[in-house]
Amino acid sequence: MRLFISYARVDRLYCLKIVDLLDVHETWLDHRLYAGQNWWKEILRRLEWCEGFVYLLSPDSLASEYCRREYELAVSMGRAIIPVLIHEQVSLPDELANIQHVDLSHGITPEGVRMLLNSIHLAERQMRSQPVRQPGRISSEALKPPAPEQAQVIFAAAEAMEKGQFDRAVFLLKQAKENNFKSKFIDLDVLLREALIGLEQQSLQREAEREYRQIAELMKFSRTRRLGCQAFRAFQQEFPNHDPDGIADICAEIQAQARQPAQAMGINAPTPAAAPAVPQTSSRPAPQTPQPAVRPTPQPATPVTASTGQAPAAVNRPAGSVQQAPAAVNRQTGAAPASPRTPTGTTAPSPGYGSAPTATGGRSSTSLAQSLPTVAPPRPPSAVATPQPRTNDPAGPVTPPRPTPRTSPPFRLRLLQWCEIPTGPVLLGNNSQDGMAPEVVVDRFYISKYLVTNEQYQAFLDAPDGYANEQWWAFSPHARQWRAENPTSRSSKFKGDERPREMVNWFDAMAFCGWLGSKLGATVTLPTVRQWVRAARGSDSRTYPWGNKFDEDRCNTSHSRLKMTTPVTRYPNGASPFGVFDMAGNVWEWCRNPKGDDSDVPEITSAQERAVHGGSFIGPAERASIVFQYYLNPRLYFSSIGFRVVLLR
Repeated sequence: MRLFISYARVDRLYCLKIVDLLDVHETWLDHRLYAGQNWWKEILRRLEWCEGFVYLLSPDSLASEYCRREYELAVSMGRAIIPVLIHEQVSLPDELANIQHVDLSHGITPEGVRMLLNSIHLAERQMRSQPVRQPGRISSEALKPPAPEQAQVIFAAAEAMEKGQFDRAVFLLKQAKENNFKSKFIDLDVLLREALIGLEQQSLQREAEREYRQIAELMKFSRTRRLGCQAFRAFQQEFPNHDPDGIADICAEIQAQARQPAQAMGINAPTPAAAPAVPQTSSRPAPQTPQPAVRPTPQPATPVTASTGQAPAAVNRPAGSVQQAPAAVNRQTGAAPASPRTPTGTTAPSPGYGSAPTATGGRSSTSLAQSLPTVAPPRPPSAVATPQPRTNDPAGPVTPPRPTPRTSPPFRLRLLQWCEIPTGPVLLGNNSQDGMAPEVVVDRFYISKYLVTNEQYQAFLDAPDGYANEQWWAFSPHARQWRAENPTSRSSKFKGDERPREMVNWFDAMAFCGWLGSKLGATVTLPTVRQWVRAARGSDSRTYPWGNKFDEDRCNTSHSRLKMTTPVTRYPNGASPFGVFDMAGNVWEWCRNPKGDDSDVPEITSAQERAVHGGSFIGPAERASIVFQYYLNPRLYFSSIGFRVVLLR
């Protein structure tokens, strides 16, 4: 069924969750990014297109001029009306009170979802079984967009902001801009920005309260308080300052009571770790990290290779094959090196269908591969690979699963494509004290074009030799301990096969790399900081993957106001010089290096904090810059952190 979703922008986060429930239907919702005649024409076109009108009822949507106008037009056009209550404190008008409505005011419950889907199904059956209703006559006045007098628009917007009606204020100010409102002393952009900030804070506050109320229900009963405290700790990671009922104090008392019997017996009961800091949203200012100034550069936005004068192409493998890139030119002599050789002196073969691309075995690649859990290289079709011991496992050798004979179908993961990053220099920072950023040379490697997706990680979870196989965590005693304590994986917060996989910590990401490497017959791992920066910026000192100027249309940060991840293929115009997507925004990316070590062969056995790069959908522009990084405990996982992988041989 074709559904038009009408809602107030302050309820947008909850609206998106409801829309996800309706993925079997065609849905359209008014994002209201613009105002004026063109916007209203699109509203009218969609009202004509739809078969059902889903009205999300809250105090704001009922008070909204444009939501009410949309509803009135839908009734006039004979559309099936499906009211959905999303807020408890709603006084329904008579015409809506007489219609059976769906109650989702207490959250997305199984009963509420069932009622919603049943209501849509019933409306669809009635539409098919009854004659098509002729729409009523719609006056020309009704077809005009709701708009105040231009002379009153600033007053109306300011009054709306004072009353906390930021949704209305944003709409009025966008209308004013659409109609070229001019003022000698009033900066309309500044006023609109204030309204948008207020709307975002109000939206987050409403979402926090909705989630908080559900946790508060668990705290009312002794049998569910422990679960309520677990849920509250997770809640605090996203909304650290929202606790109107003092649940934190209740949970602290419960923990203290649980410790007393243990201490009486001479047992030290573990104390729960404090809620970790999370990347802040734009509505909650993050701690300011001083950023070095960007060194001006005359170089073009897209670097070129020394050998061809053309930008290096990304290595895509839609059919499983990889084209060999032109060899890097010696920076001192200008001569191209000879074809890479295998350890036996023969020319390295080009990668075959379904196999991993073959790296040159340069300085960093070889030494880095030696520090990782090894897997057997591909064998001829008649041969079976011999398991190789892991070289860095402190508990002794661990034999990985026997790789599949090459006569079987090649291993594939959808959207697992590789970009070749040729040997070259990279500036690791913006400026050092002497005015020059530190420059290092990074040897050739391959990096995944896209972040690891939900679908790809699910293949790891579902595989008999995947997440169920504890030896993928054998690279570190701390990783083994984590896996023993967590026999099941956490679910991602944002669903969708092509969205980046989040809620994965550093240990899990490294385990996925080991499993994927065994499938490809290659060394797969997380990128080092040097590799990550090289893949993101190329050989110049650009601030973002596309250049030095931030552009909110090229990445998913807090400036996008989406408050969720986006599919990994969404921003092709934000790709790095080598064609790597999402290296700014969407989710932070785990790197291999521990704190205080930016070498190209970092250790992987300790529990030190690990680097994350790239920013996320809840972080501002400065956090999405290439050189911004911070460090996290490898046990932590958030809905704003994911990862991508590199292939070394």
